[in-house]
Amino acid sequence: MNSKFIVHFIFAFTLCACIPLSYQPKSGLYGYEETKINNSTYDLNYYGAEGEESSTQKFWHKRAAELCGKNKYLGKPDVMVREVCRNEISGTTPYRACYNIPVYWGRVTCLK
Repeated sequence: MNSKFIVHFIFAFTLCACIPLSYQPKSGLYGYEETKINNSTYDLNYYGAEGEESSTQKFWHKRAAELCGKNKYLGKPDVMVREVCRNEISGTTPYRACYNIPVYWGRVTCLK
């Protein structure tokens, strides 16, 4: 394995590891999703990135506030960590990578 490849691999890996979690609807592994229970109640999940527990919790509250509009809400998320594994490729070498994804979940009740 040549040293130029190793330098590029380390740079790419570091770059990927430093990208902050963004606020978004669930796409792939990350983002929010909700299920509407009735006009004022939702089950809300926010799937974060490994090591981004604080941002994930803030994004859960941000989405809860958006769902309720100008109204306040009741709700506090619980957290669980889910191991997600997938096949990846480095150059031409396949390998299995596993990540610990924080998931904040809970019921949001909008107040009138």
